Amino acid sequence: MNTRLLLNPERSQRKSCYRYAGAVIFVISILTSGAAWADDSSSWLVLAPQGPVADAENTIMIIDVAIMLGIVVPTITMAVLFAWRYRATNPRGKYSPHWARSWIIEVGMWGIPFITVIGLSYLAVWGTMYTDIYSPNVLKNSDKPLDINVVSLDWKWLFIYPEQNIATVGTVHIPVNRRVRFRLTSATVSNIFFIPQLAGQMMAMPGMRTQAVMAASHPGTYPGFSSNFSGAGFSWMRFSTIAVSEKGFDRWIHKVQQSPRKLTHETFENLAQPSINTENKVRFYSSVTPHLFMYVIKQVNGGKVYPSGLFSGKAMAADG
Repeated sequence: MNTRLLLNPERSQRKSCYRYAGAVIFVISILTSGAAWADDSSSWLVLAPQGPVADAENTIMIIDVAIMLGIVVPTITMAVLFAWRYRATNPRGKYSPHWARSWIIEVGMWGIPFITVIGLSYLAVWGTMYTDIYSPNVLKNSDKPLDINVVSLDWKWLFIYPEQNIATVGTVHIPVNRRVRFRLTSATVSNIFFIPQLAGQMMAMPGMRTQAVMAASHPGTYPGFSSNFSGAGFSWMRFSTIAVSEKGFDRWIHKVQQSPRKLTHETFENLAQPSINTENKVRFYSSVTPHLFMYVIKQVNGGKVYPSGLFSGKAMAADG
């Protein structure tokens, strides 16, 4: 009698339970992952890069996934095939109770992961150096960079153009094919500045200054947002990144300079009050008090705390 047919009385019951559990886990994972993708269309933007930095990051991500799939897919496939081939009810599956070792399997089991780790390590180091936002080699062949200072507020983004002496809220304009250097800080809690189609995520931290470098290869409107939960208005903390030609950028600068609003210390204090911009309104400031960006950093380092509107009714009103 074939020893594999001497089954435990409870074995069939256990196998049925495993099958049902596996099916339930599979269905739940598919539904939850699908809901996550459907809930936020911005999740797909990472796969549609529109700038050299984002394109490099996307290429590295695809190569990483391809390498890992080259291991995961054959492993899962062999696991299923082996289970099917050597199941208890298959008389053609060769039973070798005294089998102990195969040098081919040993070499594959240790050699393939070793080569994979070396390849991923090289790719990680190369990719980090190639897309390092603090490296002077990133986009070094482009023209003089456009500097934009970014301040994270509750719950809005303030963009200051120091050379042009203007500021905006809710939108940022950049010229096509020109390096843009964002300097970031936060007047409240730590946040994450993210324009998926142009570059990776970057922290904006209170009392500190970080940096993000990127460029747009094509004209267009690219959504940006906060990807770090920061309170009641987090979901509306979005902005539009509009890439235009150099002439279009100059015309836009001239338009903003006609705005009656001026960004002074007093204006900033009012702007920093928590509010939620549910209607995606934008603001333009025709002039900015000199060194306002450093003023915010020094204020926060000096202990300045802006009131949190997490539980206030005022914070739930639309930002005018």
